[in-house]
Amino acid sequence: MKQPQPWNIFSPVPNAASIAAGLKLIPSHWSLTPLADKSPTRKNWQSEPKIPHETIAELILHGERRISKKGNPYTAYYSGFGVRTGDYSDGLLAVDIDGASAEPLLEAILCDKIPHTVSWTSNKTGRKQLAIQIPEHYREPLQDFTRAVVTEYNGLRTLHDEDGKPIELLEFRYNRCQSALPPSRHPQTGQYNFSNTPADTLVIIASERLCQFLIQQNAKVLKKSQQEQEEAIRRTKELLQRRAQYQNSGVTNNIIDFYEFEILPRLTAEKIFCWNGHNFRSYGKTLKGAPPWRHSASGTSFHVWDTGDHWAWQDKATGEGGGAIQYRWKLKGGSGTPRGTDFVEIVKELAADVGLSLPEPQSLYQSGFEPDPQQYLEYLKQETLVEETIELEEAFIKAADKERQAELKELFVENDIQAKASHWIKNQLKKLKRLTNWQKSQQGQPSAPEKTPLPSRGWVIKYEPNKPLPTPSELAGIEPPKIVFSPGQRKEVRAKLIALGWQFSYDKSFTGAGKSHDAGLTEPDPDSIGKIWYWDSNHRNCSTATVASNYTDMVVRHDGLVAVPGRTNALGEPHLKYASTPDEKELAIEPSNCFQADTFIKLREKGYTIEPSGLNPLCQNCPFNRGDSDDGYNCAKNSGMGFGYRHQRAMVMEQHLIRANLSSAPEPAVISTRDASPKKPNTKHTYDYSHDTCFVEEASRTLKGIETITAIDKDLAQLWLEVEQGDETIYQALAEFRAYLFSALNGEIENFHPRYGASHWAFMDDAPTPPENIEYLIKRLKERILLKLEDIFVEPESVTGLGGKWRSLGNFARAHFKQEARHQTAEYIDNLPPNILIHALEIWASLKPGAIRVNRHRLTLTIGNQRPGEVLRAHKHVTLMDATADKVQLAAHLGVDPNSIIEMEQERPAINNLTVCNVTVEGMGSNTFSDTCKQRQVACLEALKEKYGEDLAVLGLKDNDYIEIDGHWFYDNRGTNAFVGKKAIAAFGKPMANVGALKDEYLTLHGTAEGFDDYYQSTILAEIEQLIGRQRPHLDPDNQYVIYIFNKGLELDYLADYGIQVKKLDAFNLAPEAGTETEILLWKLQQAYQYLIDHGEKIIQTKLAAIAEVTQGRLSQFAQKYGGWKGLKKILASLLESYRDANNWEPPSDDELALANDGLKPLLDGEPSKAVTFVADMRRILGLDITLRVLRCLSLPLQAKLLGLFLAHFPEEVLPGEVSTSGVNIEGT
Repeated sequence: MKQPQPWNIFSPVPNAASIAAGLKLIPSHWSLTPLADKSPTRKNWQSEPKIPHETIAELILHGERRISKKGNPYTAYYSGFGVRTGDYSDGLLAVDIDGASAEPLLEAILCDKIPHTVSWTSNKTGRKQLAIQIPEHYREPLQDFTRAVVTEYNGLRTLHDEDGKPIELLEFRYNRCQSALPPSRHPQTGQYNFSNTPADTLVIIASERLCQFLIQQNAKVLKKSQQEQEEAIRRTKELLQRRAQYQNSGVTNNIIDFYEFEILPRLTAEKIFCWNGHNFRSYGKTLKGAPPWRHSASGTSFHVWDTGDHWAWQDKATGEGGGAIQYRWKLKGGSGTPRGTDFVEIVKELAADVGLSLPEPQSLYQSGFEPDPQQYLEYLKQETLVEETIELEEAFIKAADKERQAELKELFVENDIQAKASHWIKNQLKKLKRLTNWQKSQQGQPSAPEKTPLPSRGWVIKYEPNKPLPTPSELAGIEPPKIVFSPGQRKEVRAKLIALGWQFSYDKSFTGAGKSHDAGLTEPDPDSIGKIWYWDSNHRNCSTATVASNYTDMVVRHDGLVAVPGRTNALGEPHLKYASTPDEKELAIEPSNCFQADTFIKLREKGYTIEPSGLNPLCQNCPFNRGDSDDGYNCAKNSGMGFGYRHQRAMVMEQHLIRANLSSAPEPAVISTRDASPKKPNTKHTYDYSHDTCFVEEASRTLKGIETITAIDKDLAQLWLEVEQGDETIYQALAEFRAYLFSALNGEIENFHPRYGASHWAFMDDAPTPPENIEYLIKRLKERILLKLEDIFVEPESVTGLGGKWRSLGNFARAHFKQEARHQTAEYIDNLPPNILIHALEIWASLKPGAIRVNRHRLTLTIGNQRPGEVLRAHKHVTLMDATADKVQLAAHLGVDPNSIIEMEQERPAINNLTVCNVTVEGMGSNTFSDTCKQRQVACLEALKEKYGEDLAVLGLKDNDYIEIDGHWFYDNRGTNAFVGKKAIAAFGKPMANVGALKDEYLTLHGTAEGFDDYYQSTILAEIEQLIGRQRPHLDPDNQYVIYIFNKGLELDYLADYGIQVKKLDAFNLAPEAGTETEILLWKLQQAYQYLIDHGEKIIQTKLAAIAEVTQGRLSQFAQKYGGWKGLKKILASLLESYRDANNWEPPSDDELALANDGLKPLLDGEPSKAVTFVADMRRILGLDITLRVLRCLSLPLQAKLLGLFLAHFPEEVLPGEVSTSGVNIEGT
């Protein structure tokens, strides 16, 4: 490689003109910063306003005039420019592939090949950078994301050295970062060059998967930062206490105190970092140089900075870092923090560097620490030679002109810990507030927009009939836009998307916006032979009148359907369900169409699939299988009691509009995959969907690409017995896994939870390694050993030779043998073990996606179910309908690329006539409630019934048998019109799906649990968002509607983005008897106050103190925390006055709001007993005035709660005079 010409900042680079000309290739919206050999050297380059590209060119060609800190003028030149990534360049992400071994990591993260996008290289082998555009809706969640370095991912690892340190890495750069652009100078290769220029290459839009990965990386950084902040606050408080103790007494026998209070304040950067090969260069407030313990190609990967109370360092390549002690220990070959005598020796060494001697243990009790006079004079003499460092670029520090060279910066900083701690804590409170907002956005809560909210994943196109829409080929590999349309345009937009060749569209319009209604009015194309399918798991009891009227329902195999009392479908007809008991079968209003229906259900539950439409083994031996006979008892041609399913199904298949469950769908004649489109032979019992279109109602529920199989230990023992009898060699080869499996089932694995068993990862972590020939063993089991489904169907004995006068006898014998074979088959099916062992072995051997869960003698598998996706992929067009589904999840269930699905959404209606009351009930943190908590819920419900009467609908969890409910979470909060027009809904509990089952589903679909926590939270919020549309308030804007959600811990403020008014209430606000003990006490006290006032009596404290029932001794001790009775009296007066008077104080400061909202409020919400201590601490540390201002920041209900906590302890001397409480709002509604 040819070495570049030497250059310093005092002259232009030799090819300055060509570098400046290269700016013409750079997009105008990319924000640039000038560079000197890859490095940005301008002050505040990360935050300064955008510099015009013309100015960048001027700086490269002609430089800029500067004045050194010694007053000498000079001209500084630049050698190139870099793009400021992140928000300054409208969401641009730079991906730095620093070595060939980093490429596989990027492909694994993207789950795809490296995309074709704008890219450039430094011309080093294996080095290149990619430009990727972050979608608009992800920019807010990523606003705090700066950079992430990845060296390992899902088992892949970049190149590392012998010590295990990374040599190559993958880096993602976003906010507060920059990347040098071509044709800027590179100090080692000469210059950067484009591989794909912005002039002829589009910047690819970041995929959903990549954005989620970046959010996860950012979350890790934020979590670590928060932990570090909390630890720093703890250490600062501890340090303040220790320092105060030390300064007051001057006594310590702690070497750490000696180091922190005497040595550390005297240490400067040049004293600490004593290796002479660092060659530090100043970059703003950071010193960068070479590390002593390894070679650094850049010479700047060792960073040093002032934290405010000490000097810190980090080796950016290895991640190691620390302070002075860790640096000196690292120089000696150690790692981390030294211990014992090693620690003492390092402290002695640092003490000597600043002119101190480490006192002997007995002299540590002397008053203070005076340095050795001679050493200290020498130290002061050296310090006078150190002048303030000037912040010059790398080349200026290297300049030969000694007069212009800067002296090193004076690094000694006055160690005013108290002031620094105060300032630092204020900053942390602001960061904490920002972090909290970010965490809320990660839970699926959209940000509050200025206009009608329309959250979207990518770019948005407002549909206009005369403007074209994009085609799939135009957006190959790019996330498609969301098409936003006006009411009445839905069918038009869908028809255009079909004509343009889009196979999948996703209608995400708000609940009640008419998705299902319009689907019911959609008519088949008269020029097409295709059908329109309406796939719905609730197809039989359809909740949309147009669908129920116009689509023919696909019959299901059943042994009778019975009406559910009190429930109807959209047409007012009885709500039907399977008749599962003999009594229900007697009451069936739809007679049985298959007397073997229960057998089919048993087989499905055990993991065996039987084609619903063909002549499967059960149908072949059925007495109503009569071939071409037309005697009235042929299931294929007639219907009667116990038969006719095949005939009824054939009649439905002649229709052009059909509603059905995907499990009842005919087998597709052609099965397509994501990578190819292999054709399945078209047989008599398959169906060609290639001309058909469809709607998928409640897509997140209807479309399920997974299924579960469960077996108990007895079933598994039977299956292993079959293996042993079939092939002893295979049985022995799998003996280790078999023994481990039964140990897990019996609860004998030490690491498994005694109650909940083991999740997939816990099971797999302890599982033995599969044998190398596991695929062969499984193949053998499938082919020859384990019982196949067809083996259990008993063929009747044949009867031949009985003709003529013996024909009737022959017919009788055949009927007898058939009946006997059926009984034998039914017995075999009852004893048939679940089809689970092969699946378990394949998941264990990582031969198929899935999840294993073991609990209490029960094995549960979650495996992929390809059939729903196969059916839908066979259609010409599929419209997915769901107001709250996740497109990536839908794509995973479908088995397609998320970018093959185009979103459409009707303009969201205003819902400003709906109020959601987020009601906190003590004890509802989980969905397991104590008897006391249940009583509180009953009290709240009774209060609402009294207020709303018949206009109240009640929703709850399935096991909420202590209250009378009208529907259940997960079922009646979505896809139903049962609550339309109800003025109020009371919903009890959180809609939390079984976390284990949902995690297994996620793992099966995605192959990783990464991102699951965010997904799980989004499912809870999705159920709530479904609920808020059930009353259809937007269709009745002249009336007000309200929903009460009873829970503890849910954050619902994000619903305000929909125009909804969100109120936070305590259960006590609705019904005093639903409050906590403290709130009930407060209520009683309020009643007492009111009684005395109403009767004109003077408030006598002794009467009220008697209600509190506390001793005077305890009250005296309590009051001391607040500066005695006088201080406590002022606090109580402030709280009581807030109930009666408006707050006329000046607006609170940010810090006061932070203390109220981030400090006091969470305690009142979660740990009320600690709130009183918190107020005491504020009074002691901040003073009374600030404490009172903080209390004023609380809402009235929270002030009431705090008042109750205080009044539970007050003596008669405390209550301030005659205080009226007549203005107190008890209901809160």
